[in-house]
Amino acid sequence: MLLLRVRGRKSGVMRETPLSYLVAEGAAWVLAGFGPRTEWYRNLLVDPHVEAWLPGGRHAGIATEERDPAVRARTLPLLVKATGAPSLMIGLNPWTASDEAIITALAWVPLIRFSPDDGPLETGPDDPGGSAWIWRQALALGFSWLACKVARRAVGLFLR
Repeated sequence: MLLLRVRGRKSGVMRETPLSYLVAEGAAWVLAGFGPRTEWYRNLLVDPHVEAWLPGGRHAGIATEERDPAVRARTLPLLVKATGAPSLMIGLNPWTASDEAIITALAWVPLIRFSPDDGPLETGPDDPGGSAWIWRQALALGFSWLACKVARRAVGLFLR
Protein backbone atom coordinates (compact mmCIF):
# COMPACT_ATOMS: atom_id res chain seq x y z
CA MET A 1 0.00 0.00 0.00
CA LEU A 2 0.99 3.57 -0.62
CA LEU A 3 -0.08 6.19 1.92
CA LEU A 4 -0.90 9.39 0.07
CA ARG A 5 -0.92 12.64 2.07
CA VAL A 6 -2.87 15.44 0.41
CA ARG A 7 -3.77 18.88 1.75
CA GLY A 8 -7.53 19.42 2.16
CA ARG A 9 -8.82 21.92 -0.36
CA LYS A 10 -11.07 23.68 2.17
CA SER A 11 -9.53 22.91 5.57
CA GLY A 12 -5.84 23.00 4.64
CA VAL A 13 -5.36 19.94 6.89
CA MET A 14 -3.18 17.09 5.61
CA ARG A 15 -5.34 14.06 4.83
CA GLU A 16 -4.02 10.51 4.47
CA THR A 17 -5.37 7.85 2.14
CA PRO A 18 -4.02 4.30 1.72
CA LEU A 19 -4.02 3.25 -1.93
CA SER A 20 -3.01 0.31 -4.06
CA TYR A 21 -0.27 1.38 -6.45
CA LEU A 22 2.22 0.46 -9.13
CA VAL A 23 5.78 1.72 -9.61
CA ALA A 24 6.56 2.19 -13.30
CA GLU A 25 8.41 4.71 -15.43
CA GLY A 26 10.05 6.20 -12.32
CA ALA A 27 6.73 7.14 -10.73
CA ALA A 28 4.02 5.67 -8.51
CA TRP A 29 0.63 5.24 -10.19
CA VAL A 30 -2.75 5.14 -8.43
CA LEU A 31 -6.40 5.25 -9.44
CA ALA A 32 -9.05 7.58 -8.00
CA GLY A 33 -11.41 4.64 -7.54
CA PHE A 34 -14.60 6.65 -7.09
CA GLY A 35 -13.87 8.70 -10.19
CA PRO A 36 -13.86 12.50 -10.25
CA ARG A 37 -15.81 12.68 -6.96
CA THR A 38 -12.97 11.01 -5.02
CA GLU A 39 -12.12 13.42 -2.20
CA TRP A 40 -8.33 13.06 -2.22
CA TYR A 41 -8.37 13.50 -6.01
CA ARG A 42 -10.40 16.70 -5.70
CA ASN A 43 -7.91 17.90 -3.09
CA LEU A 44 -4.86 17.30 -5.26
CA LEU A 45 -6.47 19.19 -8.14
CA VAL A 46 -6.28 22.26 -5.89
CA ASP A 47 -2.79 21.48 -4.52
CA PRO A 48 -0.80 18.83 -6.43
CA HIS A 49 2.10 18.98 -3.91
CA VAL A 50 1.62 15.72 -2.03
CA GLU A 51 3.59 13.25 0.02
CA ALA A 52 3.67 9.50 -0.56
CA TRP A 53 4.81 6.90 1.93
CA LEU A 54 5.95 3.77 0.15
CA PRO A 55 7.65 0.65 1.51
CA GLY A 56 11.00 2.22 0.53
CA GLY A 57 10.41 5.49 2.37
CA ARG A 58 8.65 8.83 2.32
CA HIS A 59 8.75 11.08 -0.75
CA ALA A 60 7.43 14.57 -1.44
CA GLY A 61 6.40 15.30 -4.99
CA ILE A 62 3.75 16.27 -7.49
CA ALA A 63 0.63 14.26 -8.32
CA THR A 64 -0.93 14.84 -11.70
CA GLU A 65 -3.74 13.23 -13.64
CA GLU A 66 -2.55 11.33 -16.71
CA ARG A 67 -4.95 11.80 -19.62
CA ASP A 68 -2.72 10.76 -22.51
CA PRO A 69 -4.46 7.72 -24.07
CA ALA A 70 -1.14 6.04 -24.93
CA VAL A 71 0.14 6.33 -21.35
CA ARG A 72 -3.19 5.14 -19.94
CA ALA A 73 -3.19 2.19 -22.36
CA ARG A 74 0.21 0.96 -21.21
CA THR A 75 -0.20 1.79 -17.48
CA LEU A 76 -3.81 0.88 -16.58
CA PRO A 77 -3.55 -2.87 -17.32
CA LEU A 78 -0.28 -3.11 -15.38
CA LEU A 79 -1.74 -1.22 -12.41
CA VAL A 80 -4.94 -3.26 -12.33
CA LYS A 81 -3.07 -6.57 -12.60
CA ALA A 82 -0.55 -5.53 -9.93
CA THR A 83 -3.24 -4.50 -7.44
CA GLY A 84 -5.70 -7.27 -8.31
CA ALA A 85 -8.58 -7.42 -5.87
CA PRO A 86 -9.96 -3.84 -6.03
CA SER A 87 -11.00 -4.31 -9.66
CA LEU A 88 -13.10 -7.32 -8.66
CA MET A 89 -15.44 -4.89 -6.89
CA ILE A 90 -16.48 -3.44 -10.26
CA GLY A 91 -16.89 -6.87 -11.83
CA LEU A 92 -13.55 -6.89 -13.64
CA ASN A 93 -11.31 -9.93 -13.17
CA PRO A 94 -7.79 -8.53 -13.66
CA TRP A 95 -6.29 -11.93 -14.38
CA THR A 96 -8.66 -12.89 -17.19
CA ALA A 97 -9.70 -9.52 -18.65
CA SER A 98 -7.97 -8.28 -21.77
CA ASP A 99 -6.01 -5.04 -21.68
CA GLU A 100 -8.70 -3.46 -23.87
CA ALA A 101 -11.44 -4.51 -21.45
CA ILE A 102 -9.52 -2.98 -18.54
CA ILE A 103 -8.92 0.28 -20.41
CA THR A 104 -12.58 0.51 -21.46
CA ALA A 105 -13.95 -0.33 -17.99
CA LEU A 106 -11.77 2.30 -16.33
CA ALA A 107 -12.08 5.06 -18.93
CA TRP A 108 -13.94 7.26 -16.41
CA VAL A 109 -11.46 6.71 -13.55
CA PRO A 110 -8.67 9.29 -13.12
CA LEU A 111 -5.17 7.78 -13.38
CA ILE A 112 -2.74 9.65 -11.14
CA ARG A 113 1.03 9.80 -11.57
CA PHE A 114 3.07 10.63 -8.47
CA SER A 115 6.49 12.00 -9.43
CA PRO A 116 8.81 12.40 -6.42
CA ASP A 117 10.97 15.51 -6.05
CA ASP A 118 14.02 13.42 -5.11
CA GLY A 119 14.26 11.58 -8.43
CA PRO A 120 12.66 8.59 -10.12
CA LEU A 121 11.30 5.70 -8.07
CA GLU A 122 12.61 2.20 -8.56
CA THR A 123 10.63 -0.95 -7.88
CA GLY A 124 11.62 -2.62 -4.63
CA PRO A 125 10.88 -6.09 -3.25
CA ASP A 126 7.93 -4.77 -1.20
CA ASP A 127 6.25 -3.01 -4.13
CA PRO A 128 3.50 -4.71 -6.17
CA GLY A 129 5.18 -7.28 -8.38
CA GLY A 130 8.21 -7.44 -6.06
CA SER A 131 9.57 -10.68 -4.65
CA ALA A 132 8.83 -10.03 -0.95
CA TRP A 133 5.24 -11.27 -1.30
CA ILE A 134 6.46 -14.81 -2.06
CA TRP A 135 7.93 -15.54 1.36
CA ARG A 136 5.09 -13.70 3.12
CA GLN A 137 2.47 -15.79 1.33
CA ALA A 138 4.38 -18.99 2.07
CA LEU A 139 4.61 -18.01 5.74
CA ALA A 140 0.88 -17.19 5.90
CA LEU A 141 0.01 -20.47 4.20
CA GLY A 142 2.22 -22.38 6.66
CA PHE A 143 0.65 -20.71 9.69
CA SER A 144 -2.85 -21.34 8.31
CA TRP A 145 -2.08 -25.01 7.76
CA LEU A 146 -0.66 -25.30 11.30
CA ALA A 147 -3.68 -23.51 12.82
CA CYS A 148 -6.08 -25.87 11.01
CA LYS A 149 -4.13 -28.88 12.23
CA VAL A 150 -4.15 -27.63 15.85
CA ALA A 151 -7.87 -26.74 15.65
CA ARG A 152 -8.73 -30.14 14.22
CA ARG A 153 -6.81 -31.86 17.03
CA ALA A 154 -8.49 -29.65 19.67
CA VAL A 155 -11.97 -30.41 18.31
CA GLY A 156 -11.12 -34.12 18.23
CA LEU A 157 -10.06 -34.05 21.89
CA PHE A 158 -13.17 -32.10 22.85
CA LEU A 159 -15.53 -34.60 21.17
CA ARG A 160 -14.08 -37.61 22.93
